Amino acid sequence: MPGKAAAFVVIAGGSQLDLDECLLSLGESTCPPGQTIVVDNSPAGLCDHLSVSFPNVAAVQPRTRLTFAQAANLGTRMAIARGAGLVFLLNDDVTVHPRALEILSTAESQNGPGIYAPEIWPYETSRSRTRFALDWKKHLVVRVPVAVNGPLSPIDYAEGSGVLFSVEVVHMIGLFDEAFGFYYEDADFSLRAARAGFPVCEVEGARVWHKGSVSAGAGLSPFKAYYRARNTLRFAWKHRNRAHLVSIAAYHFATFLVPSLVWAASRAVVGSRIGAQIAAALARGTWDLFTGTGKPYLPRVVPPSK
Repeated sequence: MPGKAAAFVVIAGGSQLDLDECLLSLGESTCPPGQTIVVDNSPAGLCDHLSVSFPNVAAVQPRTRLTFAQAANLGTRMAIARGAGLVFLLNDDVTVHPRALEILSTAESQNGPGIYAPEIWPYETSRSRTRFALDWKKHLVVRVPVAVNGPLSPIDYAEGSGVLFSVEVVHMIGLFDEAFGFYYEDADFSLRAARAGFPVCEVEGARVWHKGSVSAGAGLSPFKAYYRARNTLRFAWKHRNRAHLVSIAAYHFATFLVPSLVWAASRAVVGSRIGAQIAAALARGTWDLFTGTGKPYLPRVVPPSK
C-alpha cells in the first residue's frame, strides 16, 4: 500500500450479522491495513466472539453507551496512538470492496492529506445511488443524484458511514464535534477540514455498500426526529451568519418541525404509541437545542448508521 499506515475503525452498534459481514469484507482487502479496530457500542456485546472468529481485530468496549461522534473519536484516537497515518472509518452495516482502501490511500498519497470518501452504494440493488449535499437555503442536508464527475470529485461533505481521512486533518482541526452526537457531525468535520485547506473528495472506484438506518429506524423514527430537531439549527448556527440563520430557521420550522409535530400529535391522539414518541422526541430536541441541556438521546439500540 502506498504512503502511510492505515487503520480500519468500525463502529459496531447494529447486529452480529452486520458486523461479521463487514469484517469479512475487510479481510478481503487487497491492501491489508496495519490494524482493524472495532468500537463495540452495543449493549448486546457484539465483540465477544472476535478473539476466535477475527483474532487480528482489536476490540474496545466502552463502559457506557456512546454517540456516533464519541465512538468515532475513541476509535480514531486508538488508531493514531498505534501509529496509523490514515483512518478508514466505517459503520458496521457497510461492506467494503477489496480495492477500496488501496484506491483511497493512493488518492491521498497523490493529492495530499485530506478527507477521501468512497462511492457509497445502496446495499439493496433496487435503490439508486445518491449523495448527501448541503442546501443552505432549505433543508441544509439533502440527497442528490450522483453524476459521473471524474476520478476525484469535490463534495460538500463525506458521510461518516464510510470515509478515509489523514491524521494531519485531525492534528489541524481536531476530531468529530461531540456536541452533535449523531447526524451533522460528519458534515461539520468536512466543512472544518475544507476551511482549513484540505481536499474533501469522493474517489471513483473505491466502493462500499451501505444498508442504512438498520437500527435508527426507517422513516421518521423518534431517534431521527430528535436529532433533526436539535442538530439542524445547531449546525446552521455554527457555520452560517445570523442573516442566513433566520431564513434557515423559518424554513426548518415551517416545512419540517411544525408539520411533523402536528402529524405525530394527531397520531398520538388516536392511540399511536410511535406517534407519541415522535412528538415527544421533536419537542425534546427543540428544547435541548435552545437550552443546550440534556444528555444525548440514545435509543434502545445505539445506531451507527447515517
